[in-house]
Amino acid sequence: SGGSSGSGSDGAGGGAGGCRLVKLSPLSLLLPTTTTTIDAVVDVDERSSTATSDAFVGEREVFSASHQNVVVVRLPLLWGVGATAMLDLAAAAVKDGSWRWYSGGRYKISTLHIQNCIEGVLKAAVRGNSRQCYYITDGQPVEFRSFVQRLLAVKNLDASNCGDYWGLYRLVAVAPPVPLYLQKQCTVIDSKARKQLKYKSLKKIDEGVKELRDYYQEQQQQQRIAAAEAQRQQLQLQQERQVEEAKGVEV
Repeated sequence: SGGSSGSGSDGAGGGAGGCRLVKLSPLSLLLPTTTTTIDAVVDVDERSSTATSDAFVGEREVFSASHQNVVVVRLPLLWGVGATAMLDLAAAAVKDGSWRWYSGGRYKISTLHIQNCIEGVLKAAVRGNSRQCYYITDGQPVEFRSFVQRLLAVKNLDASNCGDYWGLYRLVAVAPPVPLYLQKQCTVIDSKARKQLKYKSLKKIDEGVKELRDYYQEQQQQQRIAAAEAQRQQLQLQQERQVEEAKGVEV
């Protein structure tokens, strides 16, 4: 979790205006973490109490202890350039052969592009009602398997032939490569943020995927250039050594 602040008194409430402390609560911290499986969590909104995790306790403590206008923004799966934790995890697991799909990955999740996250946090800082919680998302839920496949494709990886985790696998002591809150359907509703904060998910998933692809292609190009330069320098050093050795022979 983290915090940010904004200013302004033109929000949809928010008390007397001034600074608003924005506390960020990742969805991964709001759901149970002590069990090997979780029940599907569908269309959660701010009124729901799906868990009694430390994150919920932390939100209540911030509300009760703070003398400022405090707003909580809850975040589902964060992704995009600068937020590649899930993609990096999946890519590493696909490469070493350990990636598996829980229930085939055929369930819905809510997502949040990093640019939409920034947009939502800024809106909360300016317009948020004090001591209120807001979910923000990219819009409609997406299928977990299809979404992850699209992300992996930007790295030229394919997990379509990876197997599934079923009940028997969960009995063995192997850490799953998929975060707990993404092992079953988990979707949230952000209508409150869209209505009260005037939040809009400006970055569409197609645009975000294209940006990721361009980002990794640029990275690969830079790596190729760096490798070519390192090879050129090594060859130059070898040639200089050969020249020096030749001079020594002539003397």
